[in-house]
Amino acid sequence: MKRVNKETAVGLKEVGYDVPCKPHYYGPECKAYYKVVSSVNHNKFPLCVSAPDLNEAAEWLRDVKGLHISAQPDINYLPKKWVYELFMLNGTEWSLGDSHSTYDTHDIALAAGISRAVDILKERTNGK
Repeated sequence: MKRVNKETAVGLKEVGYDVPCKPHYYGPECKAYYKVVSSVNHNKFPLCVSAPDLNEAAEWLRDVKGLHISAQPDINYLPKKWVYELFMLNGTEWSLGDSHSTYDTHDIALAAGISRAVDILKERTNGK
């Protein structure tokens, strides 16, 4: 399974991601990628950033933050292209918009949706 990139991993840490996982980035610049033997919440350490796989990140965003990411085929393209949509599951909002872009694979669309979801959470936390 593909992992979130380091920029998204840092963003997840900023919005409270705390699920133990084996892979993580380490160091002041998060340049190195490591995988340890057991799952740990690496985000509790100042120089570490947990690197969950895409499904783990999407599940946490849905179950903990109430933000669902749906990656689906774009029906407007004959060659297979993918898009994402974001949904807030709080009862007062529903759709937060879609990708405005197409992606070559489901995983790339899901990763883009996760990144956008993290940006939305950061904007709401910072009051922007």
